[in-house]
Amino acid sequence: MISAGEVPGLYTPEELEPLLVSLKDEFQAQYEYTTPFEYFVSRIKKNLRIVLSLNYQHPKFISNCASNPALYSKCNIIWSEGWCKESN
Repeated sequence: MISAGEVPGLYTPEELEPLLVSLKDEFQAQYEYTTPFEYFVSRIKKNLRIVLSLNYQHPKFISNCASNPALYSKCNIIWSEGWCKESN
């Protein structure tokens, strides 16, 4: 989701059609994308925000991060080593 902007099969064609129809006017006003679905995915990539919280002390932390290169190339990383007691 982070790198591609979509999850294949997330929407059925019946669910996707109303979403694409609602973007029809915007899609026709631009020339960068060739299909309404391509334009839809570009909007998702532009506006999607995901918050991911990982425990750096977990034994698989390094391997999990290494197996997901989009975490480094497509994300802003905010490193926090812990919470203060007042934040609970």
